[in-house]
Amino acid sequence: MMEHPFYQKNLVFTGALSTMTRHTAAQKASAFGAVMQGAVTTHTHFVIIGDKRRGISTKHAKAQHLIALGHDIQLLEEADFLWLLSFNEKGASHT
Repeated sequence: MMEHPFYQKNLVFTGALSTMTRHTAAQKASAFGAVMQGAVTTHTHFVIIGDKRRGISTKHAKAQHLIALGHDIQLLEEADFLWLLSFNEKGASHT
């Protein structure tokens, strides 16, 4: 069985999501083994950018800065996050 892209990856949310609460989104990602972070650090793998936002948040700006310094952080729009949540859904373990 393939591991989910979020498995053992650190995720940070910024901006409000239009399809669900951050809490629900965190629960769904955690079901695939994701680890939630409250702030962007050099250990962050994904920054999920909510659709309901105005401009660039502090977390988004920090992620862009760390990316410019060579850190491997993926910026995901909400639609891409939802697509990844659906990835391997039937084969992934939700325990």
